[in-house]
Amino acid sequence: MFKKIWVILLIYSSILFSSIVHVPDQVTLIQEGINIAQEGDTVLVARGRYFENINFRGKDIVVASNYIISLDPVDIDSTIIDGSQPVHADTASCVLIVSRETRDAVLEGFTLTGGTGTKWTDEHGFGIYYEGGGILITRSSPTIRNNIIKNNEAIRKDAETTSAGGGGIRCGDGAPLIYGNLIRDNKGMYGAGIVMNFASGEIEHNVILNNIVYNAVENTSTFGGGGIWIYGDGARTYVRNNTIVGNQAIDDPSGVSGRGGGILVYATPATIQNNIICDNVQKKDGQIYVTATEARIEFNNIMDFGNDTLTHNIDVDPLFCDSGNDVFTLAENSPCIGVGMDGDTLGALDVSCGVKMVTKDVKAWINYGEILDTMHFTATLSNPDNHNVRCFAIINDINAAMIDSVELFRVDMGVGNIFGIWQGIAENWDNESTYIVKSRCYDLDDNQIYNSYDSTYVTTTGPVVYQSYALPFAQHPPVPGEDIYFQLTLKNTGTLSDVKDIFVEAVPGDNSYVKTFWSQPMHYGDIAPGDSVTSESTYWIEVSPDCPGNVDIPVYINIASNGVFYWQDSLTIYVDFPTFVDESNNKPNTYKLYKNYPNPFNPTTCIAFDIPNKEFATLEIYNIRGSKVKTLIRGILDKGHYNQIWNGKNDAGISVSGGVYIYKLTLDGFEETAKMMLLK
Repeated sequence: MFKKIWVILLIYSSILFSSIVHVPDQVTLIQEGINIAQEGDTVLVARGRYFENINFRGKDIVVASNYIISLDPVDIDSTIIDGSQPVHADTASCVLIVSRETRDAVLEGFTLTGGTGTKWTDEHGFGIYYEGGGILITRSSPTIRNNIIKNNEAIRKDAETTSAGGGGIRCGDGAPLIYGNLIRDNKGMYGAGIVMNFASGEIEHNVILNNIVYNAVENTSTFGGGGIWIYGDGARTYVRNNTIVGNQAIDDPSGVSGRGGGILVYATPATIQNNIICDNVQKKDGQIYVTATEARIEFNNIMDFGNDTLTHNIDVDPLFCDSGNDVFTLAENSPCIGVGMDGDTLGALDVSCGVKMVTKDVKAWINYGEILDTMHFTATLSNPDNHNVRCFAIINDINAAMIDSVELFRVDMGVGNIFGIWQGIAENWDNESTYIVKSRCYDLDDNQIYNSYDSTYVTTTGPVVYQSYALPFAQHPPVPGEDIYFQLTLKNTGTLSDVKDIFVEAVPGDNSYVKTFWSQPMHYGDIAPGDSVTSESTYWIEVSPDCPGNVDIPVYINIASNGVFYWQDSLTIYVDFPTFVDESNNKPNTYKLYKNYPNPFNPTTCIAFDIPNKEFATLEIYNIRGSKVKTLIRGILDKGHYNQIWNGKNDAGISVSGGVYIYKLTLDGFEETAKMMLLK
């Protein structure tokens, strides 16, 4: 209440020091009011439908409906600028702000509809376009606030024009504030909701809904970006606290076309924070498509984007109050409350309804059967009002196109758990595909649909497996207190598909022997079917000085593709006893044959040993049948510690096959053998 009174007083205090032009009491048309207004004046428009295509003509004035006084949303619905009857067919935007207006030029409290865009020469020499169905802005920085911008389009082309975009709003080379608007059901061949072309500014607290980019004209370039399209050479646009839902980029995918159903950012930085971005559709890639490395995407709820603790982005059902009827306020139990930057709530709108039903903890896995492979699902259902519901697992391909669905049933697996099985995976097994699985519940009592954005991923590509490890800097097996540097080699065991964008983390499984370790995943790139790739850099583990030695440290290898961890493997790294050294001459005083390192290995390993006297020594390799394969050392050695590398080749220089081999150290009065495994 106090906030509303303060806003009204602020408006009246500004009006006292300026003139008001009343439409239609003083002049019939809004444009007539603009023409006679002076800097700082307000053109106040009564309810009605005005068939106009207005132009601010460089004036920093307020053009507003009675909403700025009443704060009644009915004034927005009932004060309509309809651009469908332009005087000039090529100037058919509902509103033009194109003459260096500033933030003091304000458009507020209207419904803008019926605009088809203005024929406009791009400021940067890229051609001629029809742009800005609802609003065309260029070289200006106005305030666009609390409007409904709907059913406008920029989808036409003539012989001179290249394409058309910015169905709702097009801004070029300016820094507008676009705040608190509903931008919906607009069309374009790029940026159906909003286009920001070489522009900065803020897009905040808007609901951007059901705008569509498509191939409206044959053989015409399209550029994706269903909800918001941002392009430029360094100007930063801030996209904060918007609810971006149901937009589409379904133009044929080529270049950036067909990408970014929610947001497309190309070749320019942007800050995207505190938004809810869900149920947008694109032909390729995700709901946000970004090519600029300087872009900041953080503290958002983005469907199918995945949870990311580093950027604080989440991927959950936002729990809108009634999305089926376009009510995008939040339920009391929405996971978007208080999780944004500085504890802000995500999205454009506040909480307005109670606790809602939700499904979460969606899990899927493949059951490899002797006769039939199946995919199994579980999810947790929260149904506080005990409504009559039916729930399904929705199986999508990697482009979020639905393949199939499976009903989930309550089973005796704990309170709230639901379960289902999909046999269709057997039919698709040879395709080496990746699936996105989520749940959808139908509330039969309230006639509501609840989608879970707590997605899980399942893949039949690969698998990618750990093949071997190497210690490029090791001179002997590690001992307590030392650093272990190692490289991992992975193999794609699939036969059809490349496994894309692989990251691998190596995590010690027993931290009682580890002081610290390198915790960041390492990038391997793509691996083709049957190929192996070794990490370019080394992982790192610092062995605790309190480790007793003569232990195997387990290391878990977690392998991700396209940001999703699908596979896990493991290895062990042997940590030896600390070597006893005669302090008087810094040389060992006992015989010792160490475990080779690494083991298993491919193709090289290190065999270390100590001898306390100068004497004749042999070090030989035998296969499991007892036949000698390789003589590594044969001669007199001084007292000391030795490391000998075997490269997996026999005495003839030919690489031997994989398997178990025996190495034997023979000295005067000492002989010892040990086994090792060569992987191929």
